[in-house]
Amino acid sequence: MTKREKAIINRLSEINQLTKENSDPRTDDTLGCERKALLIELESIHDKEKKKRIAKEIKRLTGIFKDTDANTGSYLESLIERAAFMRITLEDYEEDIRINGSTEWFTQSPLTPPYERERPVIRLYNSMNKNYQSIMKQLADALPDSLRSGSEDEINDFIQGRGGTGRENILRRFD
Repeated sequence: MTKREKAIINRLSEINQLTKENSDPRTDDTLGCERKALLIELESIHDKEKKKRIAKEIKRLTGIFKDTDANTGSYLESLIERAAFMRITLEDYEEDIRINGSTEWFTQSPLTPPYERERPVIRLYNSMNKNYQSIMKQLADALPDSLRSGSEDEINDFIQGRGGTGRENILRRFD
């Protein structure tokens, strides 16, 4: 977290405290405007960071698929961009779930008792993860046979803990 992000978060905490303590509507309006501006700035910082992470993932995936057939280049480029976006978004969802949990207390109104429900981010995560796996399968299928040959045996060796070159090759691919 950058110094500016910390400063924004600290100021947002101060604004929340001041809003609770103050009953003057003019002050509330001023603090509300400042709060909105700080949230927009914080979102902008996070968007820039996310774009950098996506670009890094695109570069990584492009390196893996550089030896594919030239005819499938634009098709793969589109899949790579989608896969990179999805992977970074999934990482963000995972962080949110790790911090905030997978359930929350929810109520429709103050008159009804709250109940525990699955957080909406869980459904988003599951749906996007399924689509990400599908795209990665399409990308893997586009790899040249020379890069795919023996990979099933290597994966089976890795899963069964037999070691050998299969295990080393699988681990090397994930570095």
